[in-house]
Amino acid sequence: PKIFETFDKYDILRADKIGDEFEMQYIFKGSGDEYQRIKEIKQTNGKLILPVNFPKAYDVTDPYDALNVSLSAIKNWELAPYNLGIVAKNNIPFAITTSDLKDVKVFFKNLQKSIKNGLSEQDALKALTYNPANFINQYDKVGSLEQGKLANFIITSKNIFNPKNIIYENWIKGEKYIINKYDIIDI
Repeated sequence: PKIFETFDKYDILRADKIGDEFEMQYIFKGSGDEYQRIKEIKQTNGKLILPVNFPKAYDVTDPYDALNVSLSAIKNWELAPYNLGIVAKNNIPFAITTSDLKDVKVFFKNLQKSIKNGLSEQDALKALTYNPANFINQYDKVGSLEQGKLANFIITSKNIFNPKNIIYENWIKGEKYIINKYDIIDI
């Protein structure tokens, strides 16, 4: 597969025209603003790799500084957490990446924010497992728990998207790594 990195929603549309010219269908690594041109992006028939890197809130305590913040920047700050949900509702295949995050520790926090803002847990799980494996033509080896595939999975205390979730074990290629013991009794 060929992946084309883009830096805004218009880059995806331009990259698709290049792909059409060379009779290639790219996978587009997006920027998080795809919701702004969702109909046009859907028409590309491309798959997306999307970050959960949301813009920080603007400091508008000083009225002069507030005048320098554009309405489009404020709208993007407000709507960026809805991006994954909008893409999923439009049936565009996508995977989720930690790319562009300054601190990868906020990945699950941002993913939970996307779930609160319209992304279903089922679509989130699919975007973390099945879709990436399918995009790179490796679903016969990874992406689900089936006989004959590499055993890469985690065992948790609750739903993976629950903020109070505890990871007990991480299995990589069938080898068990204990993160937290779950057989400890809390007296």
